[in-house]
Amino acid sequence: MLNISIYKIVLSSIKNRGLISSFNMIFGEVYYNLKYGFIFDYGVEASKFKESDYYSYQGTSWVTLRNIFKVLSADGDFNLTKAVMIDYGCGKGRAMIVALEHGVSQVIGVEYDKNLYNDCCKNLYRFSNLRRNKKKPNYECKHIDAKDYAIPNSCNTVFMYNPFGRETMNEIIINIKEFSNKEKKNILVIYVNPVFGAIFIENSFSVVGNIANDVFFYEYKFERLSDAD
Repeated sequence: MLNISIYKIVLSSIKNRGLISSFNMIFGEVYYNLKYGFIFDYGVEASKFKESDYYSYQGTSWVTLRNIFKVLSADGDFNLTKAVMIDYGCGKGRAMIVALEHGVSQVIGVEYDKNLYNDCCKNLYRFSNLRRNKKKPNYECKHIDAKDYAIPNSCNTVFMYNPFGRETMNEIIINIKEFSNKEKKNILVIYVNPVFGAIFIENSFSVVGNIANDVFFYEYKFERLSDAD
């Protein structure tokens, strides 16, 4: 059985968002799955994850993703065309596709589960082929534990939809900080369903924006050495 059924998702959405917003979300799910030739995804078996600090998969809604990148597109301080984004726990590639569609320069999906990784590769391949008259998207799919993934020098943006428990999230945040300080560049983190948002604040990230309580944008500014140092 699926850990998250369509029935439960619909009922939860109506309860939390109301009928009209839920209709818009459900319509968006059907429309964009068909538009992108996307492998439908409503959860994976919890048994695949129960022995780890990784949560069972549920894709961020297409509507939420499009809202996120519309906000970033309107931000004069953030240039999507220069963004290189890592998607930790990329699942089947939803956020990667929307990011590329909105002009993000490069996206890198990091996924621990082999089945999700395979579906992600297939979905991105389909998306790439649909863009016949446009520039081919620049993406990579990595089958690796997020804690073991070495952040590439070009990265300046991170996306995540609450993919980890506290222990792994803390390790990822430390990795991002160390990378930022080493490379002397600021890092923007897009965090959907920010259950462990407090850990970012504890590690000197600043909140630079949000979409209701569903999405928070955190920024880490690399440590600048003083003249005395």
